[in-house]
Amino acid sequence: MSRYYAEIGRYEQIAIDIANKIVRKELKEGDKLSGRSTLAGAYNVSPETVRRAVALLQSKGVVEALVGKGIIIRSRTAAERFLKDFETKRVIEEIQARIAQLTAERDRINEEIAHELSMLVNYTSKAITRMDMIDEIRIPEDSWVVGQTIESSGINAFHDTLIIAIEKNDDNIFSPDASTKLFANDLLIIASPPGARERIRKIIERTKTQE
Repeated sequence: MSRYYAEIGRYEQIAIDIANKIVRKELKEGDKLSGRSTLAGAYNVSPETVRRAVALLQSKGVVEALVGKGIIIRSRTAAERFLKDFETKRVIEEIQARIAQLTAERDRINEEIAHELSMLVNYTSKAITRMDMIDEIRIPEDSWVVGQTIESSGINAFHDTLIIAIEKNDDNIFSPDASTKLFANDLLIIASPPGARERIRKIIERTKTQE
């Protein structure tokens, strides 16, 4: 028995067992089930638990409880449909549980990544600031580098130049790669020697009409 079936209600387990017996033709249409007390003893449960199992099967058209006649098997087809519906429900709930588990794991990993990146930027900024090599340059709206990648703009072509991060309106990119696109108003956090820094600023501030 799967973990799912072990966790559902006992009355549901009994209903599934009876439905399986009907599908396997151990119980046939028109047959009469044992009385509730007998079933309660067979499944080692209370008569109330059996009553709930029978009520569930009756609501699905599998059996019918008739006063004075007992519990009658009504439909093997309904029993098959009941089992299929229950299996579908099981699969859906297991997928939902797995998604919830993976989402929680993803959130935990994202938090760890954000923490490590924050530490990286913090320590890198401190180290570079001590060497007086860090600068912030905002990309003007009319800059020719708007829409270019870091590589195609040539910003990273200078020796000892590193773009530490790009601060955007709705996001921050740490350690961007060469294929990262540049947009107007992006704030570039750049580490570079003083000479290269001025040349980078001139590249970024060049307008499209000056290309």
